[in-house]
Amino acid sequence: MNGIGFNLCAERKKLYTNFLPGYLENIFVNAPIGIFTTNLERIITSANQIAAKLHGCDHGYQLNGKIFPDFICNHRFLLEKLQLVINSTLNKADVDYEINTANEVKTIRLVCTLLRDEKYAPIGLLNMCEDITKEKFLVEQVRNYTHNLEHMVQEKTEELKNANLQLMHSEKLRMLGNLVVSVAHEMGNPLCSLEYLLADVKESLQDNKLKQSIDLCRSEIERMGRLLYRLRELYRPSETRKSLININQLLEDILQINRLYLANNYVLVEKYFFPDMPAVFVFPDQIKQVFMNLIINAVDSMANGGCLKIYTRLNGKSIIVEVADSGIGIPKENIDNIFKSFFTTKNNSNGLGLGLSVSSQIINAHGGKIWVESEVNRGTTFFISLPI
Repeated sequence: MNGIGFNLCAERKKLYTNFLPGYLENIFVNAPIGIFTTNLERIITSANQIAAKLHGCDHGYQLNGKIFPDFICNHRFLLEKLQLVINSTLNKADVDYEINTANEVKTIRLVCTLLRDEKYAPIGLLNMCEDITKEKFLVEQVRNYTHNLEHMVQEKTEELKNANLQLMHSEKLRMLGNLVVSVAHEMGNPLCSLEYLLADVKESLQDNKLKQSIDLCRSEIERMGRLLYRLRELYRPSETRKSLININQLLEDILQINRLYLANNYVLVEKYFFPDMPAVFVFPDQIKQVFMNLIINAVDSMANGGCLKIYTRLNGKSIIVEVADSGIGIPKENIDNIFKSFFTTKNNSNGLGLGLSVSSQIINAHGGKIWVESEVNRGTTFFISLPI
């Protein structure tokens, strides 16, 4: 039995010895990935055709004798990994590197392990490689798409947040407007009655001092009436539909309406309107209200007369309107507050501090911007941007 077993083992060993070299060579040649071997000095000793083509050769034997990876540019990081495997510090090195072949940059993924002889002594390196250029490109595309998507989500989230804040502010402003209009209406009637009563009282008086006092009272009632009128005008309901308008024509109409008002206040008008100005899609009454507010503020700032400049121009996909005066200007410490509700610098008690606040809300609701530049005793310029 022992002799028979020994003979069977010897025959099997002889069969494997004859079969194995051809079998391994077949795997080596027909493997779907690149395979090449090096000795411990990193000299390539064998390579299949796929490994050769990945490194710019047509046949595997053309790589034999080359020192890997010395014939590859920027190979220092790759050499360090190979040396770790040779020194048995790493069991396996997995590394990507680029190679330029036939004016084409390829990204190669290399897996490297230590080759050992039958006594387990290291004799070289077994290297398996494949082209991952397309995979790397797709990964980069996904990474870029993900980054852009995150950026878009952040932008849209911020837009929604701002829109929500604007909606809340608009709703508060609408409620305030309804309250103001209601109060203005309720106060208007008794003021009218007071004025009529004072007129009757004045006719029955003989004392001139008392008559002067009555006139002062009526003057104050008239001033209060003007303030109430401006409140009603500020918050009056506007049309519910937008329409296409030519901003140049709208400004011409506003200047014509205020012609006598400007002349009586000794204000000269200088204008330049960009020709063939594209139309803007807006609520005309609201935009007219904005420019009326700006003109009134400009005139109020020029107590002894001055120059009002109105310019229009194009800026990409927006139109820009500049309204400038030669008045007293706005101190730097007040610039950040002028668009806040109820903030005013007017000393004549006619200012409500609402005109610029409402104007800002209107322009923002139209997708535009409003900003100001000013210098004390040199004048103020308001800029309004509206999308075409």
